[in-house]
Amino acid sequence: MDEIDRLDLLFKFTDRSKKSVLEEAGVSYARFADVQRRKVALRASELTAIASCFPEYKYWLVFGEELPEAGQISPMTKEARERNTAR
Repeated sequence: MDEIDRLDLLFKFTDRSKKSVLEEAGVSYARFADVQRRKVALRASELTAIASCFPEYKYWLVFGEELPEAGQISPMTKEARERNTAR
């Protein structure tokens, strides 16, 4: 799984709209659409700007790893924890 796959999952598992995140991160929607279609490469600056919008997912988004002891999880882990807490 690469950064683009993780970005797709991020938007699937979070309540924030892609548009609002991209605006906050200063990434154009048209460029991001090209990134998702893999027509252009995702720039490191774009990835870190988007990751800054999701502090608890930053490490997972950039490196694909979780560090739960440091509060760095994936959105899927958060959802699973919330499901378990709701029981």
